[in-house]
Amino acid sequence: PLTIAVYRDRREQVRFNALNPLTAALLEQLHNTAPSTLRDQLTTLAGRANHPPLALLIEHAPALIRQFYHQDLVSIRGPEQES
Repeated sequence: PLTIAVYRDRREQVRFNALNPLTAALLEQLHNTAPSTLRDQLTTLAGRANHPPLALLIEHAPALIRQFYHQDLVSIRGPEQES
């Protein structure tokens, strides 16, 4: 299955991004849960059925999150920016 993310970038241009099921699940989880650490998010994701081991997610997720950030799919807040 393929999921298409439709979103507006910082310049308000509509963008499309094809996502595999695991990437779609991570992006959905990031958008629909309370802010937490990436490790906590990945631990939750790894706990779901049919997902790879946590170590594999931890290895590959930072590059994916950077890609999401540069494509304006997510924003990143550090602990000092939390409200």
